[in-house]
Amino acid sequence: MPISRSFTRRYADLKVLYDLDFTPRQTIIRQRVYKAQNGIAETPITPLLQARVVNDSCPAPRARPFIPRRFFAQLVNPATITGVSEYQALSPYRPTDPNLKAHGVEVAATAAIAIRYQGETHQQSVSPYLQ
Repeated sequence: MPISRSFTRRYADLKVLYDLDFTPRQTIIRQRVYKAQNGIAETPITPLLQARVVNDSCPAPRARPFIPRRFFAQLVNPATITGVSEYQALSPYRPTDPNLKAHGVEVAATAAIAIRYQGETHQQSVSPYLQ
């Protein structure tokens, strides 16, 4: 007799419009939002990130030649062994946009006990963008 296994998807992927650093173009990137057993989102979604969410059926590329900008925020979580959880908040605003700093302030306001930032990282040379 086969064992019945129920599968609960505990996350959703948001599609977010992302400004590229070295070109005046944008692309669509996924932000994973984790959910509790009751379906409520545990990953904080700030207003500035929500402003960049794309709600249509456009595709979001799975592979890309760069790692996007993001904030890493640590939150108190008594359910973990360390008592802390870390989430990554995609930052869709390029460094020259004042919304980048404002988005960091919003992420810090999500009850984060610590926050750090990582800029866009390219796996290949960026010299073609600089010519």
